[in-house]
Amino acid sequence: ASVQVNSILHIDHEFNALELKPVAVTAKLNNLEEFTLSLNEDRFIFNVSQQQYKFTSFRGELGPMKMTAQFSGAFTDGHFSLHGDVELPEFNPRPLLKISQVNLPKQAQPKAFTKFSGGFTLDAGMDKIMLSNINGAVDGTLYEGNIELNNFDEPSITVDLEGGRIDMNHYVGLKSDAQQSNPKFSLNSFAVIAETAWSDLVEFLAMRL
Repeated sequence: ASVQVNSILHIDHEFNALELKPVAVTAKLNNLEEFTLSLNEDRFIFNVSQQQYKFTSFRGELGPMKMTAQFSGAFTDGHFSLHGDVELPEFNPRPLLKISQVNLPKQAQPKAFTKFSGGFTLDAGMDKIMLSNINGAVDGTLYEGNIELNNFDEPSITVDLEGGRIDMNHYVGLKSDAQQSNPKFSLNSFAVIAETAWSDLVEFLAMRL
C-alpha cells in the first residue's frame, strides 16, 4: 500500500496541546486497486495534559462509499476510548462487493443491492467495539439495531437487528416459467439475534415472517 499524508502541525508554547489542520490522508491499497481510500479531517486536537483528543468534521471515502462523522476520545491510564456518530449517505455497494469477491446470486435482479444507507453511534475501547442506534435502508428496506464485538483476544460478536419487508425474489429471483404460477416470497419483517465466536458463522437464533 502507498499512503500520502498532508497537514500542518500547531503546538502551543507550553506543549499542552497539539493541533493538526487540515488533515488529508490518501491511500492506495494493494487489494483495492480500483479505488483510493481518502480520509479528510478539518481539525484534529490532542490535549497532552488531559490525554484527550477530538476529530471535527471527519470524512472518509472509498469508491462509491462516503462517510461523515464526529469523533472524540481519550487515553487514560493506558486505556483507549473513542466515541462518535457516523453517517453513510446512500450509495451503490455493488462495486465494493465485487472487489471483496462477494457475489450476489446470478438470479438477482439488476437493481438488487444497489441502494444502501446507514448511520450508527460508535463506542470503542481496549476490549470492545459497540455499534448502537444502527439505522438505515437497503433497497428501501429499513433496518435498525445494535452490533457488539467483545474480547479481542478471543473475539465474540453479538448482533441484534430488525427491519421491515424484504422481497426475496429481488435477490434470488424466480425462473421465468415459474413467475406466474408461484407467489412472491417476501419477509414482512425480520429480526436477527445472534451471538457467536468470531471464528464461527453467525447463527440466526430468531426470525419472524
